[in-house]
Amino acid sequence: AQKYGMVVELDLNGKIIRSYHDPTGTVIQGVSQASDDGDFLYLGSFHADFIGKVPKKG
Repeated sequence: AQKYGMVVELDLNGKIIRSYHDPTGTVIQGVSQASDDGDFLYLGSFHADFIGKVPKKG
């Protein structure tokens, strides 16, 4: 299966506000949690033994 990473941000009504894509799936697989501090996204996964820290752009 081809790897692909994606995080979707939703508003309180479930409308998509923004999405982040990793077309190669190299940052982190199976993202189960994403936290945003304004400058970075912190990504958690049941498949990884680390927390990913990815800079936000634009």
